Amino acid sequence: MIDFPAHRGTLGWTYTGLGLYESAEPHLERALTVYRTHLGAQDSTALECTMRLGQLRFGQNRFEAAETLLTEATKGLESVRGAEDPNTLLSMVLLG
Repeated sequence: MIDFPAHRGTLGWTYTGLGLYESAEPHLERALTVYRTHLGAQDSTALECTMRLGQLRFGQNRFEAAETLLTEATKGLESVRGAEDPNTLLSMVLLG
């Protein structure tokens, strides 16, 4: 079966935005796994997905997991895209 991580990520992000966290979780987790496997953990797309999974964890009140994911995303995005990139800044804001 072919897996399309961009589609899964979009579904997961949409479910997160609707507050449907249980529905979002498997899509974001699978998208992140595929991105990390095929593109590497420090790829900007994988890091964006890491940030989105961190946002999901925050919404689930899983604050330690959220902090871990958002810290990873922030450091990675700052390294790959720079401190002024919109996703880097968003990740920083989410991290607090």
